[in-house]
Amino acid sequence: MTYFHHPTGRSSDGRLVIDFIVEALRLPQPTPYLAGKTAADLLAGTNFAVGALTALDLTLLKSRGVMAWAPASLSNETRWFEDTLQLLGSSPQERSTMMEKTLFYFGEIGVNDYFLALGSKLTVEEVKTFVPDIVAVIRTAVTGAIVAGAKTVVVTGMIPLGCEPQLLALFPVGAAADADYYDPVTGCIARFNEIAQLHNRLLLRMLGDLRRAFPAASVVYADFYRPITAIVASPDKYGFGERPLAACCGGGGNAYNFDFSAFCTSPASAVCADPSKYVSWDGIHYTEAVNKIVARALLRGRGVVPVPSTPSSMAFLSSNIRTTRPDRTDTGHAAAVSLSPDAGGGVEVSYARVFCFGNSLTDTGNNPILPATAGGVATIPPYGMTYFHRPTGRSSDGRLVIDFIVKALRVPEPTPYLAGKTVEDFLAGTNFAVGGATVLDPAVLKSKGIVSLVPVSLSNETRWFEDTLQLLAGTSSNARRRIARNSLFFFGEIGVNDYFLSLGSNHTVEETATLVPDIVDTIRSAVTAAIVAGARTVVVTGMIPLGCEPQLLALLPAQDAADYDPETGCNARFNELAELHNRALIRMLRHLRHAFPHDAIHYADFYRTITAIVASPTKFGFGDRPLAACCGGGGNAYNFDFAAFCSSPASTVCDDPSKYVSWDGIHYTEAANRLVARAMLRRVLRTVPNPSLPMAMSVSSSRERPGPDVAESGEATTATL
Repeated sequence: MTYFHHPTGRSSDGRLVIDFIVEALRLPQPTPYLAGKTAADLLAGTNFAVGALTALDLTLLKSRGVMAWAPASLSNETRWFEDTLQLLGSSPQERSTMMEKTLFYFGEIGVNDYFLALGSKLTVEEVKTFVPDIVAVIRTAVTGAIVAGAKTVVVTGMIPLGCEPQLLALFPVGAAADADYYDPVTGCIARFNEIAQLHNRLLLRMLGDLRRAFPAASVVYADFYRPITAIVASPDKYGFGERPLAACCGGGGNAYNFDFSAFCTSPASAVCADPSKYVSWDGIHYTEAVNKIVARALLRGRGVVPVPSTPSSMAFLSSNIRTTRPDRTDTGHAAAVSLSPDAGGGVEVSYARVFCFGNSLTDTGNNPILPATAGGVATIPPYGMTYFHRPTGRSSDGRLVIDFIVKALRVPEPTPYLAGKTVEDFLAGTNFAVGGATVLDPAVLKSKGIVSLVPVSLSNETRWFEDTLQLLAGTSSNARRRIARNSLFFFGEIGVNDYFLSLGSNHTVEETATLVPDIVDTIRSAVTAAIVAGARTVVVTGMIPLGCEPQLLALLPAQDAADYDPETGCNARFNELAELHNRALIRMLRHLRHAFPHDAIHYADFYRTITAIVASPTKFGFGDRPLAACCGGGGNAYNFDFAAFCSSPASTVCDDPSKYVSWDGIHYTEAANRLVARAMLRRVLRTVPNPSLPMAMSVSSSRERPGPDVAESGEATTATL
């Protein structure tokens, strides 16, 4: 009613903060994404924001007992942006040039997650547990924009939740309530504002990490909280009336003029005569008058810097839009230097420690400790028979790929995260991999009709790493970055469990292939988080040849003989799924290399080594049954049956595991792991030769082919790896 004099789809009486910013910068009004019909519409700028949208995906919220209203989240907006970029730019160079001249504005997001959680009767302390996940999702979205080429990004902080008429009306103070329930200066609910303050602290810290990771980009924090609380505390000072906590448009007869049964525009509602005297328009959204003041604060603030008309050169410096200089002390990394994947050749490297992620192919002891999986098969003989001569929690007869890599690099054996008890344990290196872990969160898989067997995903492992870094370095950004840059990050093969579980849920190969983009995107987020934390050398392992797994060969026999590869005997269609994953992974890592040119981001090939062994087993010292499990039973060609799984009474173990590729039908033998590690070390890292580990250490140029690059993050292979 105030500015446009007709409804426009904006949740206000007039203009929003973004309208004022666009006007001040003399830019075209961005087209709402869902209203765009042509490339020309979107080329002028695009608004991906959706009312009621959440930061967290709906399935994740649902898993926590929170039901969302809008069928979209920040990840949807990110995908829309990627689709738009693909539409507008035909080449990477064209898209990069376009991004450099674009202002990226991330308006306040996360408020709906908190509203919905509080409305679901979660306590303030329970709602606070959402904050790290919400900030991590925002980090992923902002990083995606920068990786795409963005040079100027503005990220808005959380609004003062406790000053929202909706929450004030729905959560009135009780008779036995704390006397400090309401802030004496503003009248807002103090504990709800604590959630917003926590959000903003974590957001500021995260943006500080991004500034150091992307020194060429201007990453700006826009403070929404302080302008609003200042207005509410002294409304007359800013030209507002004496009811700063009441809605202009609404009803209900309470002090806040808010009731869902009399929500703005409903028959029972009424609108104030002058919206410019009110802070809140409808009890949830702000009036144009407030939006104008917030926009002015964002653009001008104290310590004013004139805003150029060219967004690509825009800089914000004020008490409300904060920038910091890049930390130039972090531009070099003294201990761990490795080759650029696009340069060829290599240099000798040394690391203080290794941080590992993944599933059972990399897990050295977490799975048996996890309450949901405690006492698993890897704790029972004959597991560990070859090297350790006892079970160690490793899903093999002996050592894993990571064990050989650690030995070759002469770094301490990383402590399984769940076994660590002291700071010293974690300082020597930490293994976050868990047997059975998936890339996608269990709630996401469940929404796709897939039930995960282990309640751990890659996002859990990433959070464990962040907690570990906090433990080791506290709040010192420099200390955190020193630890990260002196470490090798190894992302072992992960994603195989997602594919195993999908295929085991009677999904077709084509249906399972639809998981690939989400899985690779989640891996990208984890790798990016490591780099933003300060990592300088990251190795990401590709997918194993799924079609060569005895488990899948025994449980899902092909209906057509033509589906078996004549050279290996593997299921060709399952291997096509692995190849699709690896192509997408290599493409994603290439984008990350462009975004982080000073970091060594390596792709480590698991697929070709295993298929080469299976195709010519005797050439590599194996026997003539490369597709059969050493330990197992069932009487079939693959020696695999869950009823006779390794270590069960019905199972038997082969005399010489070194002649077998597969240990138990899901995981590899020490002999196979040794060859995979040798290939990774030869092609990816040049190390100081270790006499006890005879391996060729020459590094091949990645220009020859997309060769392996090392970084550890493992997962388990099978029923789950």
